[in-house]
Amino acid sequence: MRRSEALTKLALKCPISTYPILSSDEVNLALDESAIVDSRKYAPDHYREWAAGTVVAVGDLYTPAVRNGYYYTATVAGTTGSTAPAWPTAAGTVTDGSVHWAYAGIARWAGAWDLNYAAAKLWELKSNKVAHLTNVSADGQTFSQGDLTGYFEKKARYYLNKRGIRSIGYRSATADRYRNWNDPCR
Repeated sequence: MRRSEALTKLALKCPISTYPILSSDEVNLALDESAIVDSRKYAPDHYREWAAGTVVAVGDLYTPAVRNGYYYTATVAGTTGSTAPAWPTAAGTVTDGSVHWAYAGIARWAGAWDLNYAAAKLWELKSNKVAHLTNVSADGQTFSQGDLTGYFEKKARYYLNKRGIRSIGYRSATADRYRNWNDPCR
């Protein structure tokens, strides 16, 4: 799954643009923390994915949009062409629009993420963002802090339970509400 697809699916599990709004840094961190490692303990690679009409700098690392198991480095900056080049699968170079690419090596593997874990992290973060409030008004309605944190915690527990993790560890005291997320099942 591409990172952009994972972010889109994650946004369906936890709306990031509804109150309280989550920053792109917060969402990306939750996704990074949910990366699934392969059998050799490698995390997914983070090479950019080729797209037509993209401005590329020297040294940028890319994989083809349809992955072929390799990654490439830009040796001449420019803008990618309208169609993907014929990527070399061994030492070699290829011109793409005004960009020159050089074979750089084997791309370990495409990304895979535990989106239920990432969603639970984001719902927990939403709960943390409102834990200090007394009442919140939005769209002509007023909600108590307890209503919001209770709802957000319920959503976090839902996604943890989908992973097979029981949501014990939630407490009622605001200062000590949240479970240690560094569980061995991750």
